[in-house]
Amino acid sequence: MLRTKTFRKIQEAIDCLQGHFVPRKDTQLYKWIADSHAYTSGCAVQTPNNFEQGTYNTNQTSMTLESAWILRHIMYTHHLPVRKVLMLWAEFHVLILRTPVNPEWFVSERTLWYHVHRLHHIDNALLTSSFADSICERTENGFLRYFYSSSDDSKHFNRNRHVCLISQLINDHPGFRHITSSVNEVKSDNAGKNSEAIIDVLGLRNAAHYGGGCNDNAADAQNEIGVTFRKIMDEVRALDEGNDIRQLLYENGVEVERRPIKYGDPYHISNLAVSHASEAAFGGTEHGDHSQVHHCQLLQSIHDLHSSDKPFAQQMMNDVLSGSVELKVKTKKERKQRWRWLVNQQNATQTLEMYYTTTPEGNSALIEWALKFANESTSDWKRRVGQEIATWLSMPSILLGLHFESELGNYFEEIYAWHCRSGGLNKRSGFRMMEIYDVWLGFEVPWWNKAIENPEKQLPKTMKYLDDNFEGEEHAFRKSQIMRGRSDESWSWV
Repeated sequence: MLRTKTFRKIQEAIDCLQGHFVPRKDTQLYKWIADSHAYTSGCAVQTPNNFEQGTYNTNQTSMTLESAWILRHIMYTHHLPVRKVLMLWAEFHVLILRTPVNPEWFVSERTLWYHVHRLHHIDNALLTSSFADSICERTENGFLRYFYSSSDDSKHFNRNRHVCLISQLINDHPGFRHITSSVNEVKSDNAGKNSEAIIDVLGLRNAAHYGGGCNDNAADAQNEIGVTFRKIMDEVRALDEGNDIRQLLYENGVEVERRPIKYGDPYHISNLAVSHASEAAFGGTEHGDHSQVHHCQLLQSIHDLHSSDKPFAQQMMNDVLSGSVELKVKTKKERKQRWRWLVNQQNATQTLEMYYTTTPEGNSALIEWALKFANESTSDWKRRVGQEIATWLSMPSILLGLHFESELGNYFEEIYAWHCRSGGLNKRSGFRMMEIYDVWLGFEVPWWNKAIENPEKQLPKTMKYLDDNFEGEEHAFRKSQIMRGRSDESWSWV
């Protein structure tokens, strides 16, 4: 009788623990209870704590916010898909508890994804609450506070999307907040997407503090900011006359309507200045014509020859140098594109480094490398391209273009470093709006003015190569190209 009661109590305990920590048949009840207390006193993961009683008077359990937050953190931090997160959870459950997940506690992919979106809405509500407290508070000098947007188009998984971010104070520090990344099939409707998403996320009272935005300086992007501002203000004007939100149509109560700030990104502007300077000096390349005599086509041809078989191309360079010096063949992945940061400029610098490296016989390593392809390759197009590269590298006009491109890159490298620095008024990487004049008036404008007045100082290697390799009318013509490239006509539109 006593033995029957003992087994019944053990079975009741097993049922209570829902299959966890199952005792052996020969284990005494008091010993098993003592072991279970020791095991669960801060030493084990309490699986039932990951769930809570379901709503709507059902007995179905539901994942807790805490466990959903942890799984979301794992998923986003380690870039894991939902399926892998759940697989790892089940596997670690066995590793830690030495028992499989109870089927009643198993979470499907859809359930976890729903909880992730649930947390997203909660996060948005908390951020909006914090945003409302900060944006409605005037500055210490009595001025209204405004927020700004930054938007652009993005291609993700072969789908065009429009992404919009806004500025927001997060824990009293400047930060950014994602507003929308909607599918973008009609580009002209971007402003409508921005205004609707901002009002939907922030509410009209907070959205009325919109002050403008930053963009890539394209004409349609500048117009987008103005239209976004106008659509939000139109919603404010539609309110009743007595509504206090209408005061945000004006600056500090003055009956002059606010206008948006349309801020063209100086990083894009600097890239455009460099690209236009290069094209003003030496012209652009024609799409599809791979035999044109141009320093940018040289860069592309070297890339084509190298990228087709990188180990073989490197071995060809090693054979040319015969172990006298180590030189790695370097090219950029991107094709010649006007709007890609520093692609041609950095590529030109690396190409000149390979050109000025000499073989044991005193010849240019890059020319010898190209000739090796031209003379020994079994591929017709590689022989042709190798011959073209060797010919172009023997032309001073091509090398002059490379020097000019490289030294424009030195200017742009300074701009890149400035944008990545920690600002004087901000500990995080980046800068504040009031610091932008440091780079504009302290570096960019003086650099271009000095390039116009004294090119020998701003472009020393280019001008030295010009003087050493050209004479007479040819020297005058090539110098006029440089003057045209660094003149105010090529960048004054900025």
